[in-house]
Amino acid sequence: MAMAIPKSGLSRFMKEGAQAFKGVDEAVQRNIDAVVELAGQLRAAYGPNGLNKMVINHIEKLFVTNDAATILKELEIQHPAAKLIIMASEQQEKQVGDNTNTVIIFAAALLENAAQLINLGLSPQEVAIGYETAAEKAISILDSLVVKEATDLKNLDEVRKYLRSAITSKQYANEDVIADLVARACVQTCPANSFNFNVDNIRICKIIGGGVGQSIVMNGMVFKRGAEGEVKSAKDARLAIYTCPFDLTQTETKGTVLIENADELMNFSKGEEQEVEKQVKEIADAGVKVVVAAGKFGDLYLHFLNKYKIMGVRLTSKFDLRRLCRATGAQAQARICAPPVNLLGHCDLVEVKEIGDENVVVFDKQSEKGHVATIIIRGSSQSRIDDVERAVDDAINTYKALTKCPKLLAGGGAVEIELSRQIEQFGKKCEGLDQYSIKKFAYSLETLPKCLAENCGMNPTDALTTLMAAHEKGQKNAGIDIMTHGIEIDLFSKISDLFLKNSLFQKYNPFSGLMDAVEANIFDLHAGKKSAIALAVDAATTVLRVDQIIMAKPAGGPKPRGPKPQDEDDEGMAKMNFDAEVNAILAKDADHKVQLEALIGLLYRFLPSPYTPDKVDLASALQLTEKVVTLETGSMVVSRQYVAALAERLEQSDIPLEVVREVTEKVIEFILPRAISYEDQTCVLKLQLASVLERQNDVLGAARALMSINADSGQRYSGPTAQAEGTKMQLYLRIAKLLMDGGETDLAEEYVNRASLQQTENKNDSVAIELKALNARVMDAKRRFIDAAQRYYEISQVNNLHNLEIANLLFMEV
Repeated sequence: MAMAIPKSGLSRFMKEGAQAFKGVDEAVQRNIDAVVELAGQLRAAYGPNGLNKMVINHIEKLFVTNDAATILKELEIQHPAAKLIIMASEQQEKQVGDNTNTVIIFAAALLENAAQLINLGLSPQEVAIGYETAAEKAISILDSLVVKEATDLKNLDEVRKYLRSAITSKQYANEDVIADLVARACVQTCPANSFNFNVDNIRICKIIGGGVGQSIVMNGMVFKRGAEGEVKSAKDARLAIYTCPFDLTQTETKGTVLIENADELMNFSKGEEQEVEKQVKEIADAGVKVVVAAGKFGDLYLHFLNKYKIMGVRLTSKFDLRRLCRATGAQAQARICAPPVNLLGHCDLVEVKEIGDENVVVFDKQSEKGHVATIIIRGSSQSRIDDVERAVDDAINTYKALTKCPKLLAGGGAVEIELSRQIEQFGKKCEGLDQYSIKKFAYSLETLPKCLAENCGMNPTDALTTLMAAHEKGQKNAGIDIMTHGIEIDLFSKISDLFLKNSLFQKYNPFSGLMDAVEANIFDLHAGKKSAIALAVDAATTVLRVDQIIMAKPAGGPKPRGPKPQDEDDEGMAKMNFDAEVNAILAKDADHKVQLEALIGLLYRFLPSPYTPDKVDLASALQLTEKVVTLETGSMVVSRQYVAALAERLEQSDIPLEVVREVTEKVIEFILPRAISYEDQTCVLKLQLASVLERQNDVLGAARALMSINADSGQRYSGPTAQAEGTKMQLYLRIAKLLMDGGETDLAEEYVNRASLQQTENKNDSVAIELKALNARVMDAKRRFIDAAQRYYEISQVNNLHNLEIANLLFMEV
């Protein structure tokens, strides 16, 4: 009988499949190799001449871009050390909006040079201390390298210069067009105190067709939709904005009207028409020419809007409604009424235009400086437009950064080389072991201009040598010239006598590959460079200080292979077969029950019960759901019942929470444009999502999910997850409790007040106690102790419930 060999080390205490790595060779070197490999994939995308990456994510969405933030976001990186560096670049994206690739490449260079020092005998801790010392010195040197300050952010010509560099790195050859668009939009929406500039005031509308040069900027807002009625334009228009549907409201309870003869029927409909016309006429008499509503326009209301020559526009997004209110000066109304004149908005021109093959509604503020501007981006393909949008976002964030810190540095690699030169001199003066890591820090900085030169097609070694020589001569603003690409530096030596006789070429010659970055208007943000250095060093030193990696066995198993194409040369055959199968189900039988059973069978093929990870295919399940929901030729009854069946499947306890959350969020996204048709299903899914988020301790996320439910639609919130939301009052109480748990006291108080308004319909003593307890909790949080004590006293006087029940309710709520 064979003897089992006992495990040694940490693996003795861990489950099968767990991994542990320890020491310099196993842990530190592995981490460094992973980060260097990650940066190696992004080096070719650095700078204006960087190459694009084609990324297809897990839901088969295509990205063609050289933006490092987008590439890293769509890649599913698993290595923990690489994730640390990615987190640093994400923080750079949030803080500044640019230089994300700089963080990755610089951090990798630091770690690669650190590996050399470790191999020579230095400990990782000593290297990390030296890097931190060098980083402090580099940040202090940056202040002395400031070449300009952006003091006039209302000057279009100056702003174009400042934004040009941020755009060039993403959209080389289109930088002038995009810089002009963004500069005009930023200057147009910038308040008197530029420190309060809000990037959300600049909106982007993407329309396929034409070229980037046909992009325009408008003072106002543009929405990709048409008008609801016959009126398609209005000049010098007053706007009334409503957060409700422009239709007859439904009552909470269902009623039946008995009509005994034709006269009663005529009078019934006539009274309704008279009431609707009265409302629309009051709005018209107030001078309103445009009505904007958050929901659908009823046929009767639309008829009278056409009669009184009022334009109707439907916006489903509450955020778009808020921005439109800000742009036009309107105040949104919660119900259909004729608002006072001071609550109406104004717009010089509202019209429906056709741009490309898209109908858009334009709210154009022609006569004044607006609060909101819209950049309409044109392009030949969706991926092209998306990439231009990323360049526009970077430019807007650059302007925002300039409002906080107006300092500018020389670009084109000039500041990195100057920092490298000065830090190397600083390292030579140090006497301890940290001098070696300080010098390596200086060498790491050279990686950025070297990478820039390499992507321009230059010899990186020659370009770096020439650039360093220029800085040694005191030319602190000398950088890589991406325009000439350093046309054969060796060629200059052959004809140097000819050019050096001309004084124009004494400082920079056309063959050296160098330029004066300031004269060429190539700038880097001081705030961006400072943040990039700090984040890269922090991430690199964190990786260096890790001496052990402990990884648990991953949950689940390998994802199943998708269906093979029938023809190996036809990669789209599998998708075509899938689409054909769904179409066949919906077409082969008119019986809705048969269709539904076939679709649910297909769903359970991709999302089996019980849940087995190696048999699950989430991508196909989501693809099936999207097709069923969006298919125009299918039955709405079948689609609704399918979504309800999917919700019931997700409710089962065998599916992991993260899977339920992912699928629920995606399905809500699919049906959101059709939310009115899927009102019941949307409500159930949002309640389900809230329950999942609450179980994952994301209480504010759960509250937001519940707040997005239209509680005024008459919906009773019945469904598999709605056992605690039988009434509108209970829904409001649950939202308030979640908001209190998340620290949002003011918003919680608002929902407690809403619940109080529903109290007259409540006959449940437990719910009444919940309301009082939450009210007391809000008062307590707002330091209104007497009011809180009064609520607790009222609870103590309740006689209908047992004391134990009251105690349990108080414990749950407080």
